[in-house]
Amino acid sequence: MRLGTERKSPNGVSGALTVIPMAVSVTNGAGGEGPPGRHQEETVFASLGGGAAARRRRVTGVAVALSAAALVVAGCGGSDSSTTTSGSTAAPAGTTASTTDAGGPAASALQQAQAELAKISGPKGQFGSPPTTAPKPATGKTVWIVSVGQSVPAIAKVVSTIESISKDLGWKTRVWDGKLQPNQQLAGMRAAVEAKADAIINYGTDCPTIQVGLQEARAAKIPVVGIESFDCDVVKPGAPSLFTWVVTYEQGDLTQFLTTLGGYQAAWAIAHGKGESKVVHFRETDVRTLLTLADAFTEAMKACSTCEIVDTVEFTGADYGPKLQQKTQQALVQHPETDSVSAGADSTITGGVGAGIRSSQHKPPAIGWECDASVMPLLKSGIEGACFDFVSEWEGYAAVDAVIRLFAGEKPTTQTGIGIRLVDKEHNLDGYVPGKGPVDYAAIYRKAWGLG
Repeated sequence: MRLGTERKSPNGVSGALTVIPMAVSVTNGAGGEGPPGRHQEETVFASLGGGAAARRRRVTGVAVALSAAALVVAGCGGSDSSTTTSGSTAAPAGTTASTTDAGGPAASALQQAQAELAKISGPKGQFGSPPTTAPKPATGKTVWIVSVGQSVPAIAKVVSTIESISKDLGWKTRVWDGKLQPNQQLAGMRAAVEAKADAIINYGTDCPTIQVGLQEARAAKIPVVGIESFDCDVVKPGAPSLFTWVVTYEQGDLTQFLTTLGGYQAAWAIAHGKGESKVVHFRETDVRTLLTLADAFTEAMKACSTCEIVDTVEFTGADYGPKLQQKTQQALVQHPETDSVSAGADSTITGGVGAGIRSSQHKPPAIGWECDASVMPLLKSGIEGACFDFVSEWEGYAAVDAVIRLFAGEKPTTQTGIGIRLVDKEHNLDGYVPGKGPVDYAAIYRKAWGLG
């Protein structure tokens, strides 16, 4: 989601960058090549280390350094688009037939979208409470944390949180840096097994990448808890499930969470367009997390017969920076009727989509995800219309809780409290603190574990 603000250029120089002016060819289109075949997709996913791996790796290692503040204030010539920059999801009082036919399909879609958004618009959104009781934590254990890549600040922060909790519980920890490289992620799993770890927490790598390590851990009876990891049976139906446990959410497992989130992103687009939305949709094909989210958005938009995804722009992590900005500009030139841009994640917005919107004529708002600190200026300016609150460190606490229960011979609980909350100009933006969440989850967990 839970990302930093700094990006590095290919030559390693980092810093703030204003919107990049570039020529846009209308005849070229925004699409590019179609999605890779299934085999190609699986190969690409494996090369990136899976879900959170590729999603968060962009924070420090991709195409361009782009600060959100610079994006807000910079101005350049560029593409065209439509409507205003308002991020409001609320229908105007007294909406008339001139905008939405009373009782017609657009009005029905608008009403349904508003009803969906009402579920996550309150101060707590759909966040719940972590479990208030837990078995007495075992002491003297050694837990390995295999990180998909410690170069990403958001990931390193969660790993550090897990280390701190473990120390309080009387556990020793060993952190293995997967360095955003599949071979290193697998090596970390195998090293943990060789070292006879009591448990392994794997952060961000999907099962196929570390399958051999997971099999070895199972044979050694070492429990493995995943955070934002797709198990093998999810990636390939019929394959065995190899993680002992994967952190869950108020909405269910990772797939269910992303499907629900995609539905809410679509509801915001529908509500913003008053049931007649025209959306440019970005679909990253090399990150399973974001691909699942993007396809959920597409499916949810089908509920609005009077709405249209006017263009689906496919891209990969290699496009972040000027290429992604150009793709955005091209799409908005070709589709001046666009009233919102589905970006999937905040990192996609700060990675080029936001710059493309900024340089367009009408600046349709982008729809993001994590509500991290880097996009707060964009939300306030209207470049980003909405995000959906996510708390990464909460996942770390949930993973530790799962390990505690496994040590006690119990099945981990699906009650984590991790949910979704809408943040836009009219909901929860005032006083919002990125990464805090609406519930004091840390205090609840620590009390349940006897840490006070």
